[in-house]
Amino acid sequence: MSQDWPIEVVDGAAVVTMNSTKANTIDGHFVAQFGKMLDKLEQDPAFNKLPVVLTGHGAYFSAGFDLKAFAAGNIDAVGGLFGYMLRTLSFPRPIIAAVNGHCMAAGFFVALSCDHIVAAEGSYNFQLTEILIGMPIPSLGMEMLRLKVPFHTSNHLALAGLPLSPNKAQEAGLVQSVVPKEQLIQESIKLAKRVPAMGYDAFAILKNYMIAPLVERIKSPEALKNEEIFVKNLRAKQKEIVAYMAKTLGAGKSKL
Repeated sequence: MSQDWPIEVVDGAAVVTMNSTKANTIDGHFVAQFGKMLDKLEQDPAFNKLPVVLTGHGAYFSAGFDLKAFAAGNIDAVGGLFGYMLRTLSFPRPIIAAVNGHCMAAGFFVALSCDHIVAAEGSYNFQLTEILIGMPIPSLGMEMLRLKVPFHTSNHLALAGLPLSPNKAQEAGLVQSVVPKEQLIQESIKLAKRVPAMGYDAFAILKNYMIAPLVERIKSPEALKNEEIFVKNLRAKQKEIVAYMAKTLGAGKSKL
C-alpha cells in the first residue's frame, strides 16, 4: 500500500484510516502521511473545523517501526514521527484514537498522542517492546507516559515490555472504553463530538496548559542532548538490535 491515508467526513467528524502497510508499520511513507494528514486537518476547509478519529485497518492499529527499513539504515523516520506526535498532542480540536487491533511500540505512542483511546474488543495487545530489544524510549514517549498513564502501568509497559489486552488497558486507565468492533468508529465519533465546536477555543487553551510541562521538559537542553545520544546509540546498535529481533521475534515479523 502506498496511497494517501483516506480522510472521510462521517457524522460530523473527520475519520482518518492509516493504511500504509498491512500492519501499519512505521517507515518513511507512514511518517510522510502522518504529516500530510495533520496539514489537511488543520488547513483543508473540508476538515479544519471538525473533530478527528484516527484508526488503523485489519488486525493492526500500528505495529511500530518497520524492521526492514530499520535494517537498511533508514532511521530518519524516528525524528519525523515524534515531531508529528508533538503536533498531535497540541492539536486544537478533539482527536480520538480508535484502536482496532495490535497497538505496539511506536504505534502505541501514536495512539497515546491522541486525546483519548477507544479500543475495539478482540484478541490483541497494547505493548511497548523497546526494552525487549535493548532500545530506550525517546523523551517524548516517556513524557507522554508520565502525563497520561498511571505510574504502575508505565512501569508495567516500559520496564517489563508486558502486553495489555484491551480490557486490561481500560482497567489500567490507558483506554477510555472498550466497545464491540462494529461500533468502534461510531463510539469514537461520539466521544470526539462531546466537545461542541463553540468550545474549541477553550479546549485548545486547556490542552496547551495541560501539556505545557511536557513541552518544556522535552525542549530542555538535557532532553535535546538525550535525544542526540538516543539517535547515536540507535545507529551504533542497529545491527545488534536487528539480529536480536530476528532471533527472538522472528525474521520479517519484528517491529520496533
